[in-house]
Amino acid sequence: MTRKGRDPGETTSPEKLVREYRYVVDYDPQSDRHKARCVELGDVVAEGMSDIEAIRNTQEAALRRLKGLTELPTPLCRRSYGGKVLLRLTPEKHREVAEEADRLGVSMNDYITSKLK
Repeated sequence: MTRKGRDPGETTSPEKLVREYRYVVDYDPQSDRHKARCVELGDVVAEGMSDIEAIRNTQEAALRRLKGLTELPTPLCRRSYGGKVLLRLTPEKHREVAEEADRLGVSMNDYITSKLK
């Protein structure tokens, strides 16, 4: 299967991708259960009595999901980023950012980047 965002000739098995995906685990004290979510597949979530069990259950659910897809999401750890982001602002916010950057004597890019730190 082809991974989305990769060389079309490159294939990777769903079983391998599941091990490379990132999982986030939260504990719910009310149910006394752990919930894991696959970041690359957003809505793939499962529970378990421990964080390990929750991840294993989520990996199984992720594998079932991947087997139904023709394009497989690239794991976050394999993605590359070019450093450019297109940012849409309202005209009012654009003016506000431009004026503040000018007041500080910096570029809008430097000003926005400083706000993200």
